[in-house]
Amino acid sequence: SVVLTMSNREKFDSFFENAESCLKEFKVIWKRFFDNFKIAFVGMDVKLDSVYREVESQRIKTNFVNIIPFSVFVIIFELSSGIFNIAAGDIWYCRVGTGVACLSFLLFNIVAYVFLERTLASGDATDKSKEYFTYLYWGVYVITASLINSFETISSGSIISFFLTVFSLTSFAMLEPKPIFIYYFVIAAEQTAVTIITKSSFEVLVFSLFTVAVGLFLSIFKYCTYMNRSIETKRFERISEIDPLTGLLNRRGMQRSVDGIWSYCKKHSIPITFAMLDIDYFKKYNDKYGHSQGDECIKMIAECIKQTFSRRTDITCRFGGEEFIIIVAGETEEKALEQLKSLKCEIENLKIKSGCPEFNENITVSMGVHSVDIDSTTMFRDAVLGVDAQLYNAKEHGRNCISRKNEIIR
Repeated sequence: SVVLTMSNREKFDSFFENAESCLKEFKVIWKRFFDNFKIAFVGMDVKLDSVYREVESQRIKTNFVNIIPFSVFVIIFELSSGIFNIAAGDIWYCRVGTGVACLSFLLFNIVAYVFLERTLASGDATDKSKEYFTYLYWGVYVITASLINSFETISSGSIISFFLTVFSLTSFAMLEPKPIFIYYFVIAAEQTAVTIITKSSFEVLVFSLFTVAVGLFLSIFKYCTYMNRSIETKRFERISEIDPLTGLLNRRGMQRSVDGIWSYCKKHSIPITFAMLDIDYFKKYNDKYGHSQGDECIKMIAECIKQTFSRRTDITCRFGGEEFIIIVAGETEEKALEQLKSLKCEIENLKIKSGCPEFNENITVSMGVHSVDIDSTTMFRDAVLGVDAQLYNAKEHGRNCISRKNEIIR
C-alpha cells in the first residue's frame, strides 16, 4: 500500500512538473508572439532601427508589386465564374457581379501598371506613397468584393465571394494589423447585414464571423512572423558586413552600400568622391608596440572617421589591415576635401606615438582622393583603382599628405 501510494505521488508530481514546463514554454511562445504583435500594431523602439526600416521597405515594395498579378487572378476567377453562371442560365448575376468585378479590377490594374512604370521604376515614389496606394487598392477590393458577396448571397444564398475575400486577404496581402482590422471589420459588418436581411440562421452568422476571426488572426500572425524572421535574417547579414574591430563596413558591406547609391547617383548626375586612407609606417608601429596596441590605434582612427563622416549617405569601410575607404556622395570634391583635411588634423591630434620616430613623432596618415561623375561606362572597380593610384602617389611624395589629381596637399 505504501509503495503504491508513493508511486501515485511520483506520478502526480511528474504530471505537475510536465504541466508546469509546458505552461512555461507556452508563456515564452505567447510573449514572443505578443512582442511581435506590439512591434507591428502598437509600435516600439525597434521601429527606429535601420534594419526594421529596411525590412518594412521591402515588405511595402513586395505588396505593391503583387497588386497586378492579384488583379489578374481576380479577373480570371470572376470570368470563369461568369462562364459557369451563363451555362447555368444565371445571366443577371454574370452581368452584374462579373461585370463590376472585372471592370473595377481591370481599371485599377491599369492605374497600378501606370503607377509602377512612372514612379516605382523611376525610384521617385516614397515608401509611404506606395503603402497608401496599396491600402487604397485593398480597400477598393474589399468594398467591391463585399458588394458582390451581398448580391450573390441575397440572390442565390451562395457565399463563395465571402470565402474568396477572406482567402485573398489572408494569402496575398502582407499588411500591417491596423488596416487589416479595418478590412476584416468591413467584411464582418457586410456579412452580418446580409445575414439579417436574408433572415439566415444564427449558426450561419456565427460561422461567418468565426471565419473572419480566423482570417484576421492568420493575417496578423503572418505579418508578425514575416517581420520577425526578416529582421533577424537582416541582422545576421549586417553582422557579416561589419568589421568586428572598428564597427565600420568591411568590403562586402561596402559593395552592398555602393550598389544602393550607384544607380541613384548615375540617374541624377550626382558626383561621388572616393578617399583611401593609409596609416603611415603602421607595420613598424605593430613591431614596436605589439598587435594589441596596433588594434587600439586602428580603432581610434576608425572612430575619428565615423565622427567626421557621419551622414547617412557617407560610406566608411575598413578596406584592409590599415587601409580605409571613405565614399562621399552628393557633395562637391572641394567640400569632401575640406572634411578629409579636418580628419587628417583630428588623427594627428590624437597624439598616438609613432612606430617610426625618425619620420614623425606621432602617427600620421596618407590619403588619396578621386572624384567620379557616373555615366553608363563608369565602373566601381575603376573608381577604386583611381583612388588607389592617388594614395600611391601620396606615399611616393613622402607620406603624411593628400593626393588629388596627382597634386600633393599637405
